[in-house]
Amino acid sequence: MDKFETLKKYKELLEMEVISQEEFDAKKQEVLSMSEDAKLNASDVLERVKKKSASIITGKDKSDKAKQNTPEVKELTEEEKAAQENKKQYDSAVKLLENRNSKKYNEAISILETLGAYEDAEQKLTDAKAALEVIKAEEEEAAKKKAEEKAKRSAKRKKILKRVAIVAVIFFVVCGAIGCMIEASKPDLAADMNETTKDEIHSISFNAPASYEREEKGDSTIRYIGKKDGKIYSFVEVEYLGETDLSGAASAEDDRLTPDDASDLIPGCTGTYQDVTAGTSLFSVTAYCVEDDVKGVSGILTSMADSFDVDNYKNPRKSLGLDVSYTGSTKAGVKISSGSEDISVTEKFDTGVAKGTKEIDDWTIASPVTLKAGKTSEIKIKTGDSEKTIKVECSTLSKEQYKAKCKSLNYKNQLRKANYGTKIKIYGKVLQDCGSGYYRVGTSSSGYDEVYMVYAPDSDMVEDDWVSCWGETTGIYTYETVMGATKKIPSMEAKYTSR
Repeated sequence: MDKFETLKKYKELLEMEVISQEEFDAKKQEVLSMSEDAKLNASDVLERVKKKSASIITGKDKSDKAKQNTPEVKELTEEEKAAQENKKQYDSAVKLLENRNSKKYNEAISILETLGAYEDAEQKLTDAKAALEVIKAEEEEAAKKKAEEKAKRSAKRKKILKRVAIVAVIFFVVCGAIGCMIEASKPDLAADMNETTKDEIHSISFNAPASYEREEKGDSTIRYIGKKDGKIYSFVEVEYLGETDLSGAASAEDDRLTPDDASDLIPGCTGTYQDVTAGTSLFSVTAYCVEDDVKGVSGILTSMADSFDVDNYKNPRKSLGLDVSYTGSTKAGVKISSGSEDISVTEKFDTGVAKGTKEIDDWTIASPVTLKAGKTSEIKIKTGDSEKTIKVECSTLSKEQYKAKCKSLNYKNQLRKANYGTKIKIYGKVLQDCGSGYYRVGTSSSGYDEVYMVYAPDSDMVEDDWVSCWGETTGIYTYETVMGATKKIPSMEAKYTSR
């Protein structure tokens, strides 16, 4: 076992409190100076001591010697606890005094003042207070030097910045002069409106730059092209976009040029527009250019837009008449009058460029109409200077129309397959009043065969009457005869009866 292993073993015994600190120090000195043979013997001794100490700790060794070597744990008295706390505070103050810092010294002084006459606390307190004054003076001097150095750096920086500012001013003055020269050479679109010419689109007049070339682009657009030295620097388009109160007319997004189309005339140009509203008509003035190459874009737009003669504008659009529809009930007795929610009125217009429609709310009916069975009524709708008459056919049949639609049906075919909702006409003898408006009617020549069950609650017919019935089939009626047999016959509901 080498020296370090041996010392490690003794250290373990010290931590287990088997040996004291004095014994450990003596053994340490002994190990460091022993020979190899002595190291081996020391190793054996350590093993025996370790085993012995283990038996003492676990309680297996009950000998008196083991008991004597087992440390006895005693509870500290209040005085001992106070002494421990004072030592802890004292050590803390001493550690703080190792830092030459006024804040740390103040903390140490506060602790020492609580210790009173403990050891040399009073002397350390006196020394600390004296040292604190020196430290404060040193710190103040260091702070003053730091401030002076900062002021010197600031003054130097200001001097540099002043030189930079002078250079920058000179630079910007030169650049400004160059910029003014460049700006002065740019085409001024606003100045292009100093000389104008009158023009017209969709019956409204406005001013356009006289120096620009004019081109008509269809029925709704006029283009004005500005050139300098044979090169296009700007062009303006005036457009009629449509009517704000119509549906189906052109919109601004559809009619304005796309960036690609505009770039065919001026590469890289963009468009800036201003809308003009005259009554229900919408117009637009759009200036296309490369904005860095010109000036006065907003000026030309404002001048042209403000020149539109809105006050004297008369919209040239024409009415193409009314479309009227009725979607309500057509039964007899229904009344149709002004304000009916079942009538919709739309006026058609031609703007000269596109056709559009407008929903009309302020329409009237000259004479209210009540629908009559079998009749077709005429309804006259009027709005402003326009009017239109529509016809509404009553879906309720008259008595004569209803009877005319009723036909005789094959009796056996009805028995074979139940028939519902078919208009039917029968003639026969009333064989029995079954009550609650039901009658058995025989339709054979004798009046006793081919019997129907007829529901006619409003009829005044009685047994043995020969009657005509008009109505609709209601399927098969099943009943039990007096003999207990089950009988099936066709049935109908009569709307009209006659004796």
